[in-house]
Amino acid sequence: MKFSLMKLISVILLITSLTTHAAPENQKWLWATSKTQLKARHLAMTVTPSLNHGTEPLTQFRCDITSDFSYPGASVTLRVRDMKGQAVSEGILPLNISAGANTCTITLDTSALPLGSYDAAFSIAHTSLLSEPTHTFILRNVSVADLEKRLLAYAVRAQSLASSLEALESESKAYPYLRLKTNLVADVLESARGNAERKAWESLEEELRYVAQGLDSIHAAMVFGNAASDSSTANAPLPLSGLLIQDGAFIAGTHPVFLFGGILPSPNADDLARLRRYQLNAATIALRPDANPAAAHSTDALRTALTPFFEAAETHNVGIAIQLAPEALIANAMAAAAAPALSMDGRIDIAQASVKERWEAYLAEIAPVLRGQSMLMGVSLAENPHFHRTGEAVKAGFLDFLRANYTDRLALNRAWRSHLATLEDITLWGEGAYEAYQSHRPFQFDWQTYHQGLGNDYFRWSRDLARTLLPSTPLMATLPDTPFQPGEAGFGVDREKLAAIMQISACSGVNLSDDPIYAMGHPRQPAHYTLLRSFAPDKPVLNLNSTWELPEGATATETFRFIHSTMWEGVMAGLSGATIPMDSLVFQRPEALEAFATAALDINRLAPIVHAFQSAPADVGILFSQSSRVFDNGEPHLSSAVNAYEGASFGGYNVRFVTESQCTAGILDDLKILIIPDTPALSNSTFEQLSAFVEGGGTVARTGAPIPYNERGFSRDDLIRNTGNTVMVRGLNLPTEYLHAMDAASVLGTLPQIPRTITPQGYPIEGVKSRFVEYEGNQYLYVINLRKEPTYCTLATQTRKGRDLIHGQDITFPTTLEPLVPMLIKLEPVFLEMTVTANVE
Repeated sequence: MKFSLMKLISVILLITSLTTHAAPENQKWLWATSKTQLKARHLAMTVTPSLNHGTEPLTQFRCDITSDFSYPGASVTLRVRDMKGQAVSEGILPLNISAGANTCTITLDTSALPLGSYDAAFSIAHTSLLSEPTHTFILRNVSVADLEKRLLAYAVRAQSLASSLEALESESKAYPYLRLKTNLVADVLESARGNAERKAWESLEEELRYVAQGLDSIHAAMVFGNAASDSSTANAPLPLSGLLIQDGAFIAGTHPVFLFGGILPSPNADDLARLRRYQLNAATIALRPDANPAAAHSTDALRTALTPFFEAAETHNVGIAIQLAPEALIANAMAAAAAPALSMDGRIDIAQASVKERWEAYLAEIAPVLRGQSMLMGVSLAENPHFHRTGEAVKAGFLDFLRANYTDRLALNRAWRSHLATLEDITLWGEGAYEAYQSHRPFQFDWQTYHQGLGNDYFRWSRDLARTLLPSTPLMATLPDTPFQPGEAGFGVDREKLAAIMQISACSGVNLSDDPIYAMGHPRQPAHYTLLRSFAPDKPVLNLNSTWELPEGATATETFRFIHSTMWEGVMAGLSGATIPMDSLVFQRPEALEAFATAALDINRLAPIVHAFQSAPADVGILFSQSSRVFDNGEPHLSSAVNAYEGASFGGYNVRFVTESQCTAGILDDLKILIIPDTPALSNSTFEQLSAFVEGGGTVARTGAPIPYNERGFSRDDLIRNTGNTVMVRGLNLPTEYLHAMDAASVLGTLPQIPRTITPQGYPIEGVKSRFVEYEGNQYLYVINLRKEPTYCTLATQTRKGRDLIHGQDITFPTTLEPLVPMLIKLEPVFLEMTVTANVE
């Protein structure tokens, strides 16, 4: 018998004992959850509900209004509707609004309000207002007796469904989606029982809403499972022992696999079992040294702690990523040695000689424990490193760098606009003393290039050391999602060179929900993953510390769609796996965890097709210039590159970034079109390659801005000519203009005619993404609406029908796309018939 069934039986017994001590049946509770808040141009309103302790039939709402002008004869309206949109209550409060701050109170009588959920909308009306400021809430009106009655009924129903699922599984079939939902319902019911004991009625009611929806979903899948055979059953999980890396993917046997799971606070076998309960297949564990600087690390002690953990990983078929933390070890070692390990910004310098010695000793202690572990999918050698190097050794190396790049001191003085009597008079940036030449572009390029080289040298040393100790283990370094952040080049590494050093492109990053335009934060993470995949197409991209900012006031459905969509957007941009903290909100809110785990199941079920999207050649390249990334802290190049990516991503074509070194290596010949965002600086060799590409008939989309400087900030006197194959990006250098450029290139015939989403009038849709690929003789289309409202669209080709393999539904275009509902459509082939009539005389 499955563990979840035993858990449900125990929950039923506990709930039954609780109901014998039920609260008075007439005790009711009402609370309000903020949903949306809209401001007018000169007027704003914030509504704050009072607390209802289950005894008062009246609930008060305080309205705080701020206004730039006076509005005499205004009114505040409260409209209450049920979930079907039927009006339940409405009240109007006349109010003279003065310029500045205003306050009023609205009282809602809930004595006759039936139990249930409602929308409560507060709005301000006045004849001179073009738009009404509003604040909308979801009201929950419950009784204690009803909550306890539902809790018991749901537990009994859950037990029955769990028994039915076990009967299905006894036929040697896997039902991972049903097992996921059943386990989640069992866990939420156990939590709900605890909230009932604590009389936490609001939390209890929220959990019961999730349980009710989950039970209905499980029942429907069991009844209509054959009709939704796309995802009702699945093959058994692939064994993850001895994963390989091929073609930019993790390979289990001969099959691509995507790794999704949790970040464990400690090497705990129970956490691995919990991940498998949720159908997840990966875990990250940070191995940090003992907090006591004087403690001796013992390989035997580490083996004693980790061997059972790896054995449990094999039992539960969960791949393990190890996040090593040199900064933790170094903090302890430096505290013991009283050595200067901190840079001026408070970050630990992990590249000092004494620190490297300590780190080398720690790797020697832990490597024998990790070596040969079949479930080990990779080791990260650092997490979010931040280099800031100073000291005599650094200065000496910088002088050698300058001697190799300048003929003599006079040439250096001319370039830097300095007056150095000797090279030894140079003051390094960040050493406290300020010299005028430090703000000049040539110095910034030389210093940042050298400084980034030191960071890459450190990782090359660390990789070589780890490769000696762990010869067959994939290595990586976890970098933050800040490659497009201005000034990042001054403290980081050359990310492209780092990608070449390691076997896995590792990162950390946050998925944002708040966005002024789209229903999710876009394009921060997709652009980041695309950049990593562009640096090294043959290496998987792994987010070892993925976090989410969940949308405030969102319904369970909205939260599910947000998490589910960000997962699909990630893999379509090149992501191979992600682990999230197990103490985060995603693991605490069942609808968020269900979305994460469901997406993981979807992606692995369709893994060969997803991998085909990831490995498809790019049609569109966006120039990502290291020279412009250093030049003036990266502005305007970085923001322009992100805008270009955002706009081009809605054109329907495969988009990638193209670096300067890749340009000189000949990648331009593989592109249909190259986008050149605002790029003030470019190396001479890359400039020559771009010029030759354009003169040879290559198509580019570019702003009117020239490329006036070389990498050191020296002016150049030549330009890249505009030709008949140049598409000008007009306007304010916003994503919309780049999308228009993609459409223009399609009309010119530069880009191929493929199935892609357009309006019925034939225009691309900003906010609607599509990607097309052919795989094993079939055509597949990925589509998602990132807008906040439903969008009507059709396809640009004769193909009109297909089947969405994610949700198991047939799709016919034109159609209305709901926000944040990704679809992976297997398109039906179009057969053209031709009738020939003989002309007989």
